[in-house]
Amino acid sequence: MQTTSPTALGMKIVMMAIALCGVFYVMSQLRLESRTEPGVDSKNPLALLFGADIRPLNWCPETVQRLVIDGPTQENITDPVQIQSYCQILMNSFDNTTLEKGSFKPVLRAIGADNKSIFIEADSTGKIFRFQGLPFGSKQLSRQLDKKFQR
Repeated sequence: MQTTSPTALGMKIVMMAIALCGVFYVMSQLRLESRTEPGVDSKNPLALLFGADIRPLNWCPETVQRLVIDGPTQENITDPVQIQSYCQILMNSFDNTTLEKGSFKPVLRAIGADNKSIFIEADSTGKIFRFQGLPFGSKQLSRQLDKKFQR
């Protein structure tokens, strides 16, 4: 029979306690009640971990002259850096049971060099967007528009 020293035994117990605390922490983070925004899964830790629900979208034409933001006031943006921050967005999945098809209205318009206009629509909550008829969620775009108009 082999004897284990008290120091080695104490280290094993401490390591097991730390591992158990880590398991409890991960379980608390994976609970579904931690979601705060209905419709858009903004705090889904598995989606953030594996990147499954986040996809980039560049919705603007190649040669964008200006970007028009429709909100309480209309604003024209001509700075290329600001235009790119609105043109390259991250799309998230969303719960389509809360989707009201008649509630969408244009919020962003990109006007190209040939005066061709492409737009993104938002629903009444400002959390779900639509581009070329396809709905998507975007926390990034929602935050940018909220900050712009202080909703």
